[in-house]
Amino acid sequence: MIAAISGLGLGACATTHGTVAPATSTPRLIEAPPADAAAAETASVSVAATDPVEPLEAPRAILLLGDSKIATDFGAALHAELSRTRPELTVSRRGKSATGLARPDFFDWMREAELLIERHRPDVIVVAMGGNDGQDLVSLDTRTRAIAWKSDAWAPTYAARLRAFLDLLAGERRTSLAPQARVRVVWTEITAADRPRLEAKLRVIREIQRDAVAAFGPRAIYLETRAHFYDPSGALVRHVDVSGRAHALRQDDGIHFTVRGSRWLASRVAADLRERVGLTSE
Repeated sequence: MIAAISGLGLGACATTHGTVAPATSTPRLIEAPPADAAAAETASVSVAATDPVEPLEAPRAILLLGDSKIATDFGAALHAELSRTRPELTVSRRGKSATGLARPDFFDWMREAELLIERHRPDVIVVAMGGNDGQDLVSLDTRTRAIAWKSDAWAPTYAARLRAFLDLLAGERRTSLAPQARVRVVWTEITAADRPRLEAKLRVIREIQRDAVAAFGPRAIYLETRAHFYDPSGALVRHVDVSGRAHALRQDDGIHFTVRGSRWLASRVAADLRERVGLTSE
């Protein structure tokens, strides 16, 4: 197992406020954009609060954050599924393709999340990102060097970024429920890719993310998705049944989902979310 300390590309962008924004560009995933400014990570990691948090009985505001999966058809379908849960539930979405925590010089999710939390005051934040993080880790401090992918420092540094991001997302702030309610974070497992070399990278990143969320404490939940992508024999699911007909789950790139595949997957992930965060559909 990879040791991890406790700790969180230019394409389509979607921000919605109660309505679903259609995808307007072809999704793409950048596995390793060049790191022009080398940097070594020197982030300090705060200690996680371990006191138990009362479960949210009736979340009224949910924020979806993530990469191209959230920016395009799957994010739109998940937004729609959750919006149908209860009339008073507000769902907001912000997706940015080819992004993650590896390249804040390209897109800074820490800054973006802080702005979005202030704007939407969510009770629950659902995160889906990491598929683009299998690359060198670059810092906003251009005086230092990048940390190479697969180097000894990569895993603990990435875990520290995860922890800092979780600290931001789950910190005490004003939400729609109470002046000092703690935001709950649901970190969704990176979805399986039908590309063996990429999937090998994703296994490394998934393990670090899972360990970081588990170590963080009760304010964060790790939502597994593996069961939706493998059949009982362990074979990768490539087609799904929609209204009695088989449809491709993924697009030709083996990563992103078709429109029907997105709706199929979103219905299952939304059901998992309802169960884990106390949402009930009417």
